[in-house]
Amino acid sequence: LTQGQSSFSSEVNNYSKMLNSLSKDNLIILDEIFNSTSSEEASALAISIFNYISKNSSSHIFVSTHHQMLKTFLYENKNFK
Repeated sequence: LTQGQSSFSSEVNNYSKMLNSLSKDNLIILDEIFNSTSSEEASALAISIFNYISKNSSSHIFVSTHHQMLKTFLYENKNFK
């Protein structure tokens, strides 16, 4: 925000940096992922990120969220607990 970015742009930049620095095995803890955008868009973005991480590393992700679509996806997908 101090660099003149919106909350959403700042979040996107942070997640982009995280993905670019991903190693083989990480512990990733996310609190209220994409909280600065609509719930549907946030869920879709988060699902894309989680799928990318699961395909490109053996990382563990802990996430807190109020996004119902994301919670439903994670609950129904056997790759996530």
